[in-house]
Amino acid sequence: MKIIRIILLILIIIGLGLLATQRYWVSPLVNKILSYEKMPVVVSPTPAPTHLPAPTGTATVPVSHPPTPPVNQASSSVAITATIGPTCPVMKDPPDPACADKPYETTLVLASTIIGRNGGVLVKTDAQGYFSESISPGIYTIRAQSDAALPRLTPVTFTVEPNKQTSVHLQFDSGIR
Repeated sequence: MKIIRIILLILIIIGLGLLATQRYWVSPLVNKILSYEKMPVVVSPTPAPTHLPAPTGTATVPVSHPPTPPVNQASSSVAITATIGPTCPVMKDPPDPACADKPYETTLVLASTIIGRNGGVLVKTDAQGYFSESISPGIYTIRAQSDAALPRLTPVTFTVEPNKQTSVHLQFDSGIR
């Protein structure tokens, strides 16, 4: 029991040491990995004013802001279609058109695969199983928001290239056999 306490004390001391020195070893590493060119921007921020309003009778003082990289979201986009199937318990030959996969209205999590930017945003397909949006170039993963066993979707990773529309088809497994 005494050995376990000593090991736990050592681990706590190491953890506190790492926490105290975090800004020295994490910040340079994160800054090296994340650069303005690699960070996808899903929603462009409102530009900050370059001058602050001055009180009456005083001069306006310019405010400097870090440069914002140009992101042309209008030229890159993603179009997602979601379907669910099978819709009938027994498949026939020739296939019954009434048993074809159906459009699927659902909520998905769209996330960048770049370290530090993978929290994700929720996107919702419409009644026809369709979603489209302008998006920054980069590598993304999309998955179902729900953790329910069915319907099941295997996460899909895709690349959005500059000045192109990327089409992604998602096939949800209904579990019907």
